[in-house]
Amino acid sequence: MLIFISAIDEPEIRSRLEKLYELYEQEMHRQAYYVLHDENDAEDAVQNAFLGIWKSLDRLCDLEEKEIKWYVIRAAINAAIDIYRKKNEKRQKEEPYDENASYFHSENRNVNELGLFEKIAELPDRERDVLMLKYVYGFQYKEMAKILGISTETVKKALLRAKNKLEKLCREEGLYND
Repeated sequence: MLIFISAIDEPEIRSRLEKLYELYEQEMHRQAYYVLHDENDAEDAVQNAFLGIWKSLDRLCDLEEKEIKWYVIRAAINAAIDIYRKKNEKRQKEEPYDENASYFHSENRNVNELGLFEKIAELPDRERDVLMLKYVYGFQYKEMAKILGISTETVKKALLRAKNKLEKLCREEGLYND
């Protein structure tokens, strides 16, 4: 990854990316690994996230430190979800259909965890964001509102909507145990 950054011609951009890498790479990798459960895939997700960050570096100038942290970590999570989806699609194409096999079969994962990630990925961006900010990062409503640029009440409503949608999706898929 540092090779990619060192290849950037403009010193100011290279310096900004190096700083972001130093500050957030470990947390980005940790979050990507949490989604993918694979070191190499997590590294790929971080690299893909940094490519996206590089392309939208101008947008980061206007953000505060907490917002920047959330932005880059979210980029890693999204990149990890993309990798997960692509691998899942590839696996489904390669494996012959077996009506007796579980849809969520995986040797390395808990069925409910795998299904939960799929259902979270199906939520709209704002609802996925509020769930992650609240339950992964532990932000308070006020902090979440500031990061997302919405009111505290809107955050509360979005979180309630997200939890209800996620519960409904999980019930439909048989992932929710009463």
